[in-house]
Amino acid sequence: MVGVSIAICDDQEYFRDQICELLDCYDWGCTTRLSTDTYANGEDLIDEIQAGKHYDIVFLDVLLKKSMGFDVGIMLKALLPDILLVYITSYTKYSVNILKAEPFYFIEKPVCSHMLYHVLERCIERIRFLRRDYIYSCAINGAEHKIDLLNVLYFESSLRVVKLHTYSDVMQFYGKLDKVEKDISIICNFFLRPNKSYLINSHYIDSICRKHVVIKGLEISITDNYRSKFFANYAKSV
Repeated sequence: MVGVSIAICDDQEYFRDQICELLDCYDWGCTTRLSTDTYANGEDLIDEIQAGKHYDIVFLDVLLKKSMGFDVGIMLKALLPDILLVYITSYTKYSVNILKAEPFYFIEKPVCSHMLYHVLERCIERIRFLRRDYIYSCAINGAEHKIDLLNVLYFESSLRVVKLHTYSDVMQFYGKLDKVEKDISIICNFFLRPNKSYLINSHYIDSICRKHVVIKGLEISITDNYRSKFFANYAKSV
């Protein structure tokens, strides 16, 4: 399970409450635990962090009454370099100076649930990467191995044997690809099932069309039974 600490900083109570309610309504299952605090100004948020409070994500209003959100963001980054800053704004055009505030994403007001959840999922993916939390455990030759999924190209299944392909190695273990897929879905969302025999890492896709996908020169078919779910999950992973 990933624990994610979130701060919402907006001088308008309506938007603070709206984001909190949307986060409370989303079903994260057993994979993510969220904790949320709200702030009406950037000064209080900075004071809390200087006192030892830690946040993974901050939803930060661009135009606060006492200060600019970008200025607050720069100070937050100085205190917590890995923090992900999601700026909330009614405006869409800013100067190149905003890069100093290192935005991870922008959300336009009024905040819609679809965009909020999309951004939050991207944030959690980044947090998992920063924590190196993409570890899959399996038994190979009687010993437990911890596999970094970022290095896995694809899993290949034949009968009850699953082969794990990386750039430099091929390992195999006994099991079912259905269970591998289920276990990995709890860890990350970038592995896709194009057919009953393969589970592929979308990060390594060279090309894709309706009927097949190519990973490092290997053409893998996308069968009818898996096509709809495959492309739906592919859209979420990119």
